[in-house]
Amino acid sequence: MGISYNSDIKKAREALMNVMNAHPKVMQDPAPFVGVVVLGDNSINLAIRPYCDPADYWAVYFDV
Repeated sequence: MGISYNSDIKKAREALMNVMNAHPKVMQDPAPFVGVVVLGDNSINLAIRPYCDPADYWAVYFDV
């Protein structure tokens, strides 16, 4: 996910973590992850990794 260079990375991370922690199909072990993966030309790109059971993959993918 890309965010603006004017965005607060900490707030973006908190918001995304809150979404994943509130989702009933996202596992807490291993814990969800959000981190900066690339400083792009026009955005800061974040990696968002919620872990779930394979059967729930697509539901979690589209929900998160």
